[in-house]
Amino acid sequence: MKPDIRDLARRRLILYDGGMGTMLFAAGLVDGESPEPWNWEKPEVVSAIYRAYYEAGSDVVQTNTFGGTAIKLSEVNLENRVHDANYLAARALVQVRPEGRYAAGDVGPTGKFMQPMGEYTRDQFQATFEAQVAGLVDERQQDRGLRSVGNQPPDLSDSRPHTVLTVERLHFG
Repeated sequence: MKPDIRDLARRRLILYDGGMGTMLFAAGLVDGESPEPWNWEKPEVVSAIYRAYYEAGSDVVQTNTFGGTAIKLSEVNLENRVHDANYLAARALVQVRPEGRYAAGDVGPTGKFMQPMGEYTRDQFQATFEAQVAGLVDERQQDRGLRSVGNQPPDLSDSRPHTVLTVERLHFG
């Protein structure tokens, strides 16, 4: 059994994958296209990228789901494919993950603002992220014969979530 990733982090540096988008562009993704459809249109390419990161020594590889919320996918009229985008990415990653390595669901920003600065409510943001996570978690739940159902949130009681942030200082803030 592989160690809890927190225990591993206490012993040594944990290596994450590089930029999924960079690899997708190198494989032919066109600027302005959403990368999530590649999870069903070009799954062999996505799997090859996952595999390449593990072969390069990554301990953790993240799913091709950075823009996998309904809000973000609505920009390309794919808001009805949230589950597919996230489930298929997670399934492909788990299938190529070597023994003793980790898979992580990648949940990025919506690119939008909440009210009063934007058009979305807090409840809409929460719902969009819950739907994304449900798709990601369904892959793990399938291994146990479980599945999130309808609006029922997935069981994350044995999960060990963690956050990776990138902060960029801008000239105006």
